[in-house]
Amino acid sequence: MKSFITVLVLLIFYSTITVAQTFSPQGTEAVVPWTTSYYAGLGAGNIQFVDSLTGISSNTQTGNFAITTDGGATWAEREKTPILPTFNSIFIISKDTLVAVRDSQYIFHSYDSGFSWQLKYDMGSSERFSNCLFFNKKHGVIFPAEGGIRVSSDLGLNWTNLPWNFDPVKKNATWSRGHLFVYGQTSAGGVGMVFSRDNGLTWSKIKVNLTSVVRFERIDAGYFVIGGDQKFYKISETGEILASGISPHDRHNPDYCYVSDDEIWSLDNKGWTSDNGWRYLTRMSFNDTVKIIYRLDIASDEMNRLVSTTFDKLVLGTAFSNSNDGVLTFHKFNDKRIRVDYLKLPGSYQAKKLFFTNEAFGFVATAASDILKTTDGGLNWRKVNTPPIYPQITSFAALNENEFIAAGYGGTVLVSTDGGENWMRKETGFQRDIVSISYGKSKNIFFCTSDTLYTTDHEWQQIKKIPMLLPEGYYTNVQFFDSLNGSANYMNGYFASNLIKTTNGGESWWRTGLSFRLYTYDPLTFGIYWRFSTGFAWLRDNTQSCKMSLKGYITGAHQNKNGVAVGYSDGGALLMTFGDKYNWYYARPGENVIVQDVFAANNRAIFLASTSGRIFKFSPANQPPFPSFVIRQSPPDGTTFVTKTVDLKWTEPYSHTPIINYQIQVALGDTNNIVINDASLTSLKYTLDSTEDTSTYFWRVRARNVEGWGDFNEWYRFRTTREVLSFTTYQTNLNVELTAATKIPDGRIIVGGYEGRISFADNPSGTWTSAIENTPYKIQRFFYNKYSSVIYALTTYYEYLFSTNSGRTWTTKSDPLKGKMIYSLAFTSALTGYAAGNQGTIFKTVDGGNTWENILYSPDTGDNYDIKTIDSTIIIAVGRKGSFTISTDGGKTFIQKSLGYSETFNRLEIDEGLRIIIRNSNGEKRISSDIGNTWYYENLPFRGVFSHFADLGNNSVMIDTLGGIFTKPFNSGEYFYQKLPGNTIGKGLELTDGEVMIPIAGGKLLIAALSSVSSNSPWHYVANPNAAGLKQYIFTRNKSLTGVGESGRVMVSDGEGKIWRTLPSTVLNNLNAVVEKQDGEIVITGDSGIVLIFRDELFIEKGSGIPIEKNAVSISFIDKYTGFISCSDGSLFRTMDGGKRWNQQTEIVSSNGSLKIKNLKAGNNKLYIYLESTLENPGAIRSELREYDISLSNFRTIYSSELISSAPIIIAPGKFFALLQQGNKFVTGRGTLMDTLVEFTTDSLNITGFFTSTGKTFWVGTDKGDLIRMDETGKVLTNYPAFSLGEIRSILFSPEGKGIIVSDAGNIYYGSSEYEVLPPDIPVVLPKEYLLYQNYPNPFNSSTMISFQISASDYYLLEIFSSTGERVETLYSGSLEPGQYSVNYRAKALASGLYFYRLSGHGATFTKKMIHLK
Repeated sequence: MKSFITVLVLLIFYSTITVAQTFSPQGTEAVVPWTTSYYAGLGAGNIQFVDSLTGISSNTQTGNFAITTDGGATWAEREKTPILPTFNSIFIISKDTLVAVRDSQYIFHSYDSGFSWQLKYDMGSSERFSNCLFFNKKHGVIFPAEGGIRVSSDLGLNWTNLPWNFDPVKKNATWSRGHLFVYGQTSAGGVGMVFSRDNGLTWSKIKVNLTSVVRFERIDAGYFVIGGDQKFYKISETGEILASGISPHDRHNPDYCYVSDDEIWSLDNKGWTSDNGWRYLTRMSFNDTVKIIYRLDIASDEMNRLVSTTFDKLVLGTAFSNSNDGVLTFHKFNDKRIRVDYLKLPGSYQAKKLFFTNEAFGFVATAASDILKTTDGGLNWRKVNTPPIYPQITSFAALNENEFIAAGYGGTVLVSTDGGENWMRKETGFQRDIVSISYGKSKNIFFCTSDTLYTTDHEWQQIKKIPMLLPEGYYTNVQFFDSLNGSANYMNGYFASNLIKTTNGGESWWRTGLSFRLYTYDPLTFGIYWRFSTGFAWLRDNTQSCKMSLKGYITGAHQNKNGVAVGYSDGGALLMTFGDKYNWYYARPGENVIVQDVFAANNRAIFLASTSGRIFKFSPANQPPFPSFVIRQSPPDGTTFVTKTVDLKWTEPYSHTPIINYQIQVALGDTNNIVINDASLTSLKYTLDSTEDTSTYFWRVRARNVEGWGDFNEWYRFRTTREVLSFTTYQTNLNVELTAATKIPDGRIIVGGYEGRISFADNPSGTWTSAIENTPYKIQRFFYNKYSSVIYALTTYYEYLFSTNSGRTWTTKSDPLKGKMIYSLAFTSALTGYAAGNQGTIFKTVDGGNTWENILYSPDTGDNYDIKTIDSTIIIAVGRKGSFTISTDGGKTFIQKSLGYSETFNRLEIDEGLRIIIRNSNGEKRISSDIGNTWYYENLPFRGVFSHFADLGNNSVMIDTLGGIFTKPFNSGEYFYQKLPGNTIGKGLELTDGEVMIPIAGGKLLIAALSSVSSNSPWHYVANPNAAGLKQYIFTRNKSLTGVGESGRVMVSDGEGKIWRTLPSTVLNNLNAVVEKQDGEIVITGDSGIVLIFRDELFIEKGSGIPIEKNAVSISFIDKYTGFISCSDGSLFRTMDGGKRWNQQTEIVSSNGSLKIKNLKAGNNKLYIYLESTLENPGAIRSELREYDISLSNFRTIYSSELISSAPIIIAPGKFFALLQQGNKFVTGRGTLMDTLVEFTTDSLNITGFFTSTGKTFWVGTDKGDLIRMDETGKVLTNYPAFSLGEIRSILFSPEGKGIIVSDAGNIYYGSSEYEVLPPDIPVVLPKEYLLYQNYPNPFNSSTMISFQISASDYYLLEIFSSTGERVETLYSGSLEPGQYSVNYRAKALASGLYFYRLSGHGATFTKKMIHLK
């Protein structure tokens, strides 16, 4: 076992007596003492103990309580029950038995420690509980306010009135060691103590010469102890003073507790009012004058109750029933539940930032701008490889167990993909100081500077601001706790902050202004805050815990996703919890410790970094020394290309004792379907053979030592692939490594390699013929001039070769560019061509390459690696530093720009649609349809280091540097991965004539035919090259599919997405929404107030009236004339002429208060509006669905919630609505009134898109690409796991059942479903009379259905009345067409009794009775 130093953490008090203590300087078993712990639940308040172990803390303000069975060391909070939502007082009789008083009238019993309750006694409204107490297993006593006494011997089931010869009792009675006490009486002069030995049947009085009394206790041998007036006394039953003592502090009414004559404790009760708010405990004795004073590191002015429990604990609470204070337990001989290890960084390193993935594996960013790594919990540290110079690191984040990111000052970004062994600088172009960074959903990165919150993709190609309307202040951190839930914290003043929260992976954020300083917040568990007037506490939604009155203020905090949290004050004190937000540990590492950072690793360890290179590690002392979490090496989480046989690898975890063996679990499809469970492994690898094609697997590992099994790590996920290319290996007559290959139009194959070797064959399996060797340099690439049939071979030197006879002979052209390398050629005719070279050069020839003229020299832009031409005038080159160079006048002038300084563009293609397609070294595409003016990105759902790329039509092929090849066939939306034959490494790539050609070592050439990919899925990939830029699709009446999106893009398909046409829109604005009117016109709207009108795929005109600063997000029409548009700021616009002119509708928006319109749908002369609030006000409505009657200009709320929608709402006017909330909760309403609500929750937590055409069958897509069909209860009917490589964003069906699914990567899938075919409209037979039916059920408990029919259009009222004629509620008020209607009436808080419901309208009134039973 490695040695290290273990030291004593200073106690959180100081003493007037100093006692020397020694500890072993080595070993890990020494327990470092603490002195206090905290209960900070909602039930913190009045404390009572029935014995030394069992006690209760209750709070009438919150209606909560907690139980302790270990003398106050830990507390278990109970959930509220409907029968006892609040109480006046609550008493603990034994560990299992409790008595509660509610409404000063009802007595409840619990026999299971407060989990359930039974009503046992109703005193009646004429009598009320005043001061009462239940005690001694079965007894109770009541002291009415007017005087007297009532006693019970069966816990309140029966009561007896007894004589009372004393003044009315003003304070609650107490029970102590067989005696019942009432003190504070004023009769007969002075303060009287009244006690009973027989449970309240008879009473005796002791006169005490004190003006006030705060404690009276029974001790053995007939004596009492009394405390008050800053004094404490030992007295006899006759009142004789036998011994006394004086509290050492000038405090008001200190509380006392007696343990023995040699141990009496006093708690002052001044708090903030003096001595800077310190509170003190004093240990005293009757036998001497020695006092030990403990200064507590708290500042509470509410703690006024002191109870001695076990021999080693005191519990500090309050006698108040509605205190805001927590309950503090003072451990006299130190709290041995927590172990503190004192660690040290090597040399003179100073820690500035901590980061741990578990209790063993972590990093430290030092003041010297180095990164140190530990794998044994901080026992040993070593410097890892980092760039030579970079500014201070301020934040770390982990993508998985091996991939990390670090950020800091000056926009510094470092990345590691090998477990933190090597860090490389990421060139992002961002130069501001980064305060905090975190990974969110889909590998997206979120980070903040002091004043702005940002997001970017994994490769930092697009950095976007997340706008927030905030007061003056600064961001302190941003943190994601899982892929969906995260928060950013913003301080705006000493006493205020803003919580900025997301529950959908960062797609939308909600702000809540707070009147305290919030430091961290996990939407799934809680957050940590500090308030000047109350102290340290936790926050969950709109619930705040009781405070932990830490002296000073919180200066930093951290928490992890499992509720492990730590906060520290400016005075160096710490509060921490290991996953139980109700129970906290309290410590001060030392008076001179200056805290630099804290980090909550997991429930096994919390770390603190201080000055002088010191690291404190806090951990539960009683946890067995099991192995730490196993760190997996491969395949990484989310790997999408795993072959039939895969090795699952991991590293040996940290353990105090040697690892004995490992257990691996592998699941197929989902984590419940475990197909491998092997607990006998001794190696660090498991080989998984014969995996199923294109299937999703999950795996996890844990380790065992002599103490037992460690915990499993979280499930990793990978997806298997299949081989779509069948390679044939051909041996040429060359014996060198081949590096280039091409196939010319006559079918001849030409290869080249090292030493300038070139060979050709008309059939690769036939005879190969060597050409004359005219150069000693390696052939790197072939080019074919289709206008002249000349073949060019570029070398790695300042020369090239050309052949005019199909490669039989070659001529060398030496130094044609005058000292510049040639990387690429492009020709526009037999004689005119262009060459791309190093130092940003472009050359031109007009004589077929005989001479070359330098037309561009731009060394600052970097080397040009590829060049293409669109016609004789447009020349495009790309290369290093993200350079994009274009000429539109045949090379006379050039425009240059950088598309990403950190990128290197290796290949450039111009497809048949004249789109420009660029690939960078990561294989990612940049695509432009307007000659480079605007671009959209096609990021890969995987990463690799690629050496060669090729795109032809819709086929894409990439070769990595490890012998793998990625292929996307023309009819597939996904890539497939396989290894090249013989584990060879591809040295070149040619994609031509439906074939893939790869030259390799040994003079060999690999050739495979490209073919389509078959699939058993009813969904099929269709190529829409512009889909990544499209935002919304609709099916039109002519069964075509229309999509709109970025940069004014409007596209139309045949309805199956196979053939796409781009319509000229005349604008470059982002288009966000599209609708088809009843007359067949298409109306499109988007950013900057743009409105476009199309008819028969032709642009007609622009609409006007929406200001340029408005960005429209949704559009809908009631008829061909009347339509509505909502904008991102919540404003609403209306047109009455088919979309030509729009006017703002302020009267509609203003009636919605702080809620803003997010989506809308019109129909049946009504406008359905979905509204959301960007603020998260605790307990407030955050979303509403409203129905706006156009003709009557009035609103009716259909549905409201404290949650928000994480996907677009679907509305079928007059039929149903469907709404997805917070990721997995669905709410649907059906019927003409849309108030037959159905709510259900799905098992999938990450739903990103959904569709329903009936409101009964749902198609949902997840962020993992899963596609699921389910019924209206959430039951899964069909599941397509890992359907798409990217997140599913859009699902759409036509009335004929044709379906389109779009992923975030722009992949489109077409299919059909009989479940979504809408039946033809059946003619409706209208009612000829009015009928109001009897409600059903009747009588009813919580809800009942009221149905009626009407025969004429008019304004109608449906109302509920009490038996006295008082209107209780209006169920409906508005216009109705002839038909049958049903309303589901939910009674809510309606009292039991007889009620009437009445339908009135069109000159008629109908009334019926109904009975409600509660």
